[in-house]
Amino acid sequence: MIPTVRDVLASRRMHAGLSPEELAHAAGLSSERYRRLEMGTGWPGAVPYRAVLDALAVQGADRDALDFPGRPFTGPERLQLGIAGRPWLLLNHDWRLIEVDERITSQVPQVRPGVNLLACLLLDREVRQSIANHDAVRDVLISALHAALEDDPDSPPLRAIRDQLPSTQWSSSVSNPAALDGSVWVWNSDPVARQAWHCLAMVPGSRPDLLILHFVPARNGDSSRAPAES
Repeated sequence: MIPTVRDVLASRRMHAGLSPEELAHAAGLSSERYRRLEMGTGWPGAVPYRAVLDALAVQGADRDALDFPGRPFTGPERLQLGIAGRPWLLLNHDWRLIEVDERITSQVPQVRPGVNLLACLLLDREVRQSIANHDAVRDVLISALHAALEDDPDSPPLRAIRDQLPSTQWSSSVSNPAALDGSVWVWNSDPVARQAWHCLAMVPGSRPDLLILHFVPARNGDSSRAPAES
């Protein structure tokens, strides 16, 4: 079993005799941003994360193991997730696509590695039209953008997306990172028999700088939660 960053940080912090607030202060983070990092529910960015490692005096081989931002996602980490057989997307914390399942690219060619998924789904008109219930998906994604900016308010890609959204959409939305997990997406790839999918969001415990979205076919009754929109 690969240890989670959550367990490692909590263990090292307690061994150092520090409270979450004291460690956050030493690393130059707000208490809330550090709390979400240690709980595995938020990623503050590579620079603040490394400041936490510095504050904990993590060095040598332990530092090499924990200084993972920017590294490829390894085979053992993938095996722990158990997503084989489902369409999936691998993103970094800025929502830039790192890997894309070919079943998704075959339906929406614009969704490909290197593209920012939030920008693609929120700002690209053609891509928006590929989702039958886009308004519902848009609200979920804007809530996720809110949450991502709370974790890393200095992220240039996320700030750029926020600045391009209509002000009414941004001001009327709230931060709700949990809204993404279990949301229903209805793709327009087959207009006659649209398939509804549950989007399941996962943050690997050993790689909180990444986000995995995978899609599970919804039961017939679930599709009614996400009707096609005009």
